[in-house]
Amino acid sequence: MPSRGLTIHFSKLVPFAPESLLGYRGGATAASTSRFGEVAVSEIERSYSNGTRELKLRIVDTNINRGAKARLGEAFENSEKLGKPLLTSSAVGYVELEKLTGRAQVDLVVADRLLVTVAAENADGTEALERFCAALDLHALARVVRDEAPAP
Repeated sequence: MPSRGLTIHFSKLVPFAPESLLGYRGGATAASTSRFGEVAVSEIERSYSNGTRELKLRIVDTNINRGAKARLGEAFENSEKLGKPLLTSSAVGYVELEKLTGRAQVDLVVADRLLVTVAAENADGTEALERFCAALDLHALARVVRDEAPAP
């Protein structure tokens, strides 16, 4: 059963999908905060382009994510995929690349609660996604989570 409570309103998440970042220009931002029975969800999504390269950023908060602990998986590589853990001072996650399709994705958990996903099609590797994620202000995003936490 999901924990009761609300999520961070999407308006507080939108600033973390900037107009431009590292030469990528942002398109329109889709954002919502909804409640379905006991489950509350806030999410934002924005696509970015830089010439022929495109990325998609998505940030999701839900009351069923509270206390989420991302585990660092093992790095691996085979003929079809490669994956490796990512750890920053504000997030923990994993990056994967499907070699045959060029689909790459980073999934990060911020402040044991928010899921930040950055994905690209036709990627040459994971480096562009990793740089994009490093440029996001995940430390400030984690502060928003702490500021929204209910008083004990």
